[in-house]
Amino acid sequence: MSEKGAPGAQAVTQGLERAIEWAAGYFGVRKDRILVGFCEEPPEVEDCELYVYYNGGAAEYWKREGSRWVNWSYRW
Repeated sequence: MSEKGAPGAQAVTQGLERAIEWAAGYFGVRKDRILVGFCEEPPEVEDCELYVYYNGGAAEYWKREGSRWVNWSYRW
């Protein structure tokens, strides 16, 4: 049986799932504390530790440090 949806949509979903799995392990954050979005900068939220900006092919990771977000993709 074939998957429903636009061609390539399943690959995007799988890539996003892998990005979240990797981030949870690397940053030591529970999945329920990770916010996923498609905007370049994280929204102003207080109850998340990690923001994953996913654009369909790559992910950027923003980690909360105190009251601000730090983009780990450009940290080094």
